[in-house]
Amino acid sequence: MEEPNPHPKPVVPLDSWPGAFGVYEPSRDAVRRNLSTVILLFVLSLVIGIVIGLIFGRVFWLNEIVSGLVGAVMGAAQIYTYIGCVRGRTVELPDAINEALPLFFKFWVLTLLILFSVIGGFILFIIPGLLIVPRLALSPYFLIDKQMGILEAYQASWNATKGHAGKVWGLFGVVFLMTLPSLTILLIPLTMYWAIMYSTAPALLYQYLLDHPNSSK
Repeated sequence: MEEPNPHPKPVVPLDSWPGAFGVYEPSRDAVRRNLSTVILLFVLSLVIGIVIGLIFGRVFWLNEIVSGLVGAVMGAAQIYTYIGCVRGRTVELPDAINEALPLFFKFWVLTLLILFSVIGGFILFIIPGLLIVPRLALSPYFLIDKQMGILEAYQASWNATKGHAGKVWGLFGVVFLMTLPSLTILLIPLTMYWAIMYSTAPALLYQYLLDHPNSSK
């Protein structure tokens, strides 16, 4: 596959990957550039999910389809916003939604393709499934940022994350640890704060791999 086209640089380039815990600070700083939009998208996704569940909850297949399509719009808008945060671009909520709408169906199909790929890997053997998950994690970022086709974004993530699966698993691990305080009701606000401030971590990894395509594995 050809090398990615020239891309905008982040506000604060990462000369080396700081690790899953170390990336929290640059993620927090990035989120603060569009904090209101990030929070609005987070709350809006939550509210819409609840409303869809109340309306379509009794019809499982319809609930899943509607949730998936609407979730694709919100997911695409969030990724567009996160990339904007990393690159120091101001992103308003209408801008994020407008950018997401033309791409939401491809985003939805790509999400299904990733899901089926991972499930297929687990059905064959557990190990292939675990290997597939981190390799495809950045597919949506390529789809939204580069406006690639579905298979092109799928392949781009696979290529970009070669040798970097540990970095992706590190992000997953930190997110899991962040959810633990939510087991105590009083600490749920703290969990939400951490989740929001860490939300651009995958975008930072995406940008880092674009900036360092030949970085040490």
